[in-house]
Amino acid sequence: MFKSSSSPPFARLRDDEDSTPTAPFSRGEEEDLHDLENDEAASAVFNYSPRPKTDRTFARVFLLITSACFLLGIVVVSNTNAKAFAQRTSEDVLFSTNCEAYRASSSSPTSRLLLSNKDEFKDTNDDLDDVFDGDDFWQSSHAWLLLAIVSAVALGVTFLYGFQYHASKATWGIIGFKLLSSFSFSLYMFAEGFVFGGCLFLLVTLILARVFYLWREEIALVNRLLQTAATALSDQKHTLTATMGINMFVSMFVFIPFIFFMSYAWMHGKIGANRFAMTHPSDGSKCIDRRSYDDYASSRDEGATGDMSAYVYEVNCCEWQTDSWVKPFVGLLFFSLLWTSSVAVCLRLFTIGGSTAQWYFAPSGTTAFKGTVKRSLSHGLKSQFGTICFGGLIMSIVDMVRNMFEKAQREHRNNAAMAALMCCVNLLWQCFAEIIGFISKFAIVYAAISGDAFCDSARKVTTILQNNMLSTFAVWWLPPMILRTTAFIVSVVFGVVFGLSSSNYFDDESRSVEVVFLGVFCFLISLTILNFCLTVLLDVVDAVYLCYAVDKDLQMLTKPEIHDVMDEVVKKQTKNAGGFNTNNNAFNIANPFAANNRNSNNNNSNSNEMSAMAGAPQQQQQQQQQQQQQVVIGYPQQRSGQDQRPTGASHEDIDAV
Repeated sequence: MFKSSSSPPFARLRDDEDSTPTAPFSRGEEEDLHDLENDEAASAVFNYSPRPKTDRTFARVFLLITSACFLLGIVVVSNTNAKAFAQRTSEDVLFSTNCEAYRASSSSPTSRLLLSNKDEFKDTNDDLDDVFDGDDFWQSSHAWLLLAIVSAVALGVTFLYGFQYHASKATWGIIGFKLLSSFSFSLYMFAEGFVFGGCLFLLVTLILARVFYLWREEIALVNRLLQTAATALSDQKHTLTATMGINMFVSMFVFIPFIFFMSYAWMHGKIGANRFAMTHPSDGSKCIDRRSYDDYASSRDEGATGDMSAYVYEVNCCEWQTDSWVKPFVGLLFFSLLWTSSVAVCLRLFTIGGSTAQWYFAPSGTTAFKGTVKRSLSHGLKSQFGTICFGGLIMSIVDMVRNMFEKAQREHRNNAAMAALMCCVNLLWQCFAEIIGFISKFAIVYAAISGDAFCDSARKVTTILQNNMLSTFAVWWLPPMILRTTAFIVSVVFGVVFGLSSSNYFDDESRSVEVVFLGVFCFLISLTILNFCLTVLLDVVDAVYLCYAVDKDLQMLTKPEIHDVMDEVVKKQTKNAGGFNTNNNAFNIANPFAANNRNSNNNNSNSNEMSAMAGAPQQQQQQQQQQQQQVVIGYPQQRSGQDQRPTGASHEDIDAV
């Protein structure tokens, strides 16, 4: 619940002589106050007022852990001798039985002499260095990798441009590309003589074509939804710049240093005997894996006549054993990296959600949206950084628990009962984790709009969605499915094209390996960049969805064209779920002020809080019955004189609620 005060939760400056707050403002708050007084796009919903700091404890803990990792990492690096480590762990030292730790170990077993003169040991560990040299690969491929980065960025921008101005053509072009790729692969399989594979891919192509034909109405709705998101993204030109800046900052100043710290931490330890090594039966200077040799010996006892190389492989006689403090330190670095990555994701959501809300609730006809991204990013880095850290911590914990269950499932795969149990537990947790992730994402977006703490935002946004019969689990599965699969298929083609095009630039001896490596790198580059651009687009969709929910909770019709699209999306949700009646008032566009039963049963609900946010006085509730037949554009209610915010703007819709 909002705290009681003499002004609404999203209080505006009063149009009276005491409009300047009595408490002194910091420099940042003065800038926010200046924006509040002069921003033509200020709305009755987005909180332009100076915001108090929220969830400060989590921000302090996050900064403390990150700072501790940096300080400990610097100490580790300063006390590490990389040259000495390289000498102590050279191949000659670790691989030979002359290793002191191996000779001193009493656990190195002697082998049974089962080898005959016909048995020959073949090293099954292919030496990749014989056919692949990293330096030569970099010299030959760095220009191609740079070209791949530039091309992938251009491809991502092209996608966004296409969705903004040619949404229908872009979506159907993507679908056509998928079908063409599948059909081309089937032709390739036929040409190579793989009749079964060709028939299989041809069948997949026909099924996909039929499915997309049946989904043509849904795809048309996806066109409108993505076009709306692309338009919002285009009106706020610095959204991509800000999100790319967040990712680059985290990569350059957190990920790279932490990986550097990890590599230096592993250099602290000593040489020890490999507990799985044993002396080679016929070559006393080498070691083989004891477990594989035992399997070979057992097979010989049972009368098998297989080649020894099919069972046994060489291993290092000695191994590097790290000090006891290394693993906890590396674990702390991994946790900090995971939390930082989640914080970066939440900051991106916060920035996109806040700027999109300013765009959505701007008065009708507004074309200039200068400063929306900067304002939201500033709130995320200052007053609400603790909220972002809290959300990032929840996402990190969810990911860690998910990985823990997946690891347990892999470890018990040989035990049928435990495997079935862990599969069920993992499935339940996956569902629970998806719900937590969805609510956390919307809580971050709502916090960007309202300035609330994380828990308050999560509670209120869940209530808003439930009260308006909107999904609290997912916006719509179809747009992400289309975009994600498109990014993957395009990236595969991208990698294949770059790999084949560069084949003449590598040496004949290593051409096949280096072409594969370059193709894989180009695939990863394209997939990362395309997913980034399309993820930003989907984040805008989520933010617009929440703004639409707030609109319905306030019984407002700010952007009718978006309500048309979102109402259709909601109908698709409920139709697929076999749920609500689509004739309910929750889906009524032409009559946005229709009576809703929840208002009479939930006096303390979020609807009342959001009405207070919009500055709608209680005495105007009786006037809504007279306005039910009116189709409005913009903000339907007029605020009282005391709630009107002074502004230098000449736009007459700004002071309308």
